[in-house]
Amino acid sequence: MRRFKAAVISALISTVVATAVFNVWAFEISEFNAAVRTAVTHSGAEQTTFTDDGIPIQSNAHLSETYTSPFYVVHYGLIYSEACRARVRGGEFHWIQDSTSPYWPQPPRSSVRLFKSSADWVLKNISNDRHGNAHLMYNFDWPYPNYPNGRLEAPWSSGLTDAHAITLLLRASDCFGDNVYAQAAERLYRSVLTPVQNGGSLVYVEGRPWIEEYIDPRVQGTSMSHVFNGMAYSYFGVRAYEEARDIDGLAPALKQSIISSVDSYDRGYWSFYDSVGSPANIKYHRINLALLSDPRLSSPEFAPYIHRWTVGANNPGVFYVFVGPNSIAKWHFLALYAIFIVLGATLGVAVAELRSRAGSRSDEA
Repeated sequence: MRRFKAAVISALISTVVATAVFNVWAFEISEFNAAVRTAVTHSGAEQTTFTDDGIPIQSNAHLSETYTSPFYVVHYGLIYSEACRARVRGGEFHWIQDSTSPYWPQPPRSSVRLFKSSADWVLKNISNDRHGNAHLMYNFDWPYPNYPNGRLEAPWSSGLTDAHAITLLLRASDCFGDNVYAQAAERLYRSVLTPVQNGGSLVYVEGRPWIEEYIDPRVQGTSMSHVFNGMAYSYFGVRAYEEARDIDGLAPALKQSIISSVDSYDRGYWSFYDSVGSPANIKYHRINLALLSDPRLSSPEFAPYIHRWTVGANNPGVFYVFVGPNSIAKWHFLALYAIFIVLGATLGVAVAELRSRAGSRSDEA
C-alpha cells in the first residue's frame, strides 16, 4: 500500500511539473524535437547551414535532400540589410523594422556583404513563367496535407516570397544605388498583382483581393490555401513598392481584405495558419499574433483577437496540445511529455523506496 501511495503521489507531482515545464518551454521543446527528427533523416541536427556568402541551405525531416528555399534567402537577406541601415535615410515604409522578427530564426552573423549576396541571389534566380511573370521558383516538392493532392509539385511559386523580395530589393537599391534592384522589384510587383490564372499571385476571396503564398500551377486559384501570414507579408511588400513609387495602387484594398478576413483565422485562443483548416503551430501562432500588432498593419479591429490570441501564446503547451495541428510534431511533443512524466514518477517512487528502507534500518537499530 505504501508503494502504491508513493507511486500515485510521484505521478501527480511529475505531471504537474511536466505540464508547467512543457507549457513554459513548449516552443523550445518543439524546436529541439524538430532538430531530433532532422538528425534522424539527415547527417546532422542543424536545420539551416550557410554558405560563405550567407545563403541558407535547409534540411527538413519531410525531405530527403537539402535545398535552398527562396523565402529564407529573402528572410535572411532582410536581416542582413540591417547592417546597411546607417548608410541610408531609412524613413520609408520598406525600412520599418519587422516586429515579428523575434519569432523567426536568426543567422549566426550579419554584414553588408551578406546583404548584397542575398540581393544578388534574388536577381540571379528571378525567372519568367510562360505568361512573362517574374517569380522566385521553388524547385522542390513540398508536402502540405490540406492542400489539393497533399503537396506542391516543383516547380511552384509563392506570392509571399515574391512580394517579400520587393522589400529586400528596395532596400538594396537604397544601400547600393544600383537601379537593377529597383527594376527587379517592379517586375515582382507586377507579377504579384497579376491574377493566378494568368500566372501571377492574386486571387479574390469573396470579392476581396488576396495574395497567395502557395501557388502550384496545376491547382485552381479557388482551391488554394489563403495563408494568413503569407498575405500579411505580401501586403507589406506591395505597400512598400507603392509608397516608394508614389503609386495609388492595391495596398489599401489588401489591408482591408486582411481586416475583413481575420475572423476566419480565429480559433478562440488560438489561430489558424490558413483557410483550409490547418491550425497554426506554436511558431506561426506567435507570428500571427505579432502581425496584428505590427505597426505596418495594426488596426483597432484587431483588439479582441489580440486579447484572445495572447492567452494562447502565453500558454502554448496547453493550447498547442488541444487545438494545434495534428502532426508528427505534436505526437513527438506528447510522447516526450509522457516520457517526462513516467521518468519523474519512477524517480519519485525510487526515492520513496530508498527513504522507506533507510527508515526501516533506523528502526531496527
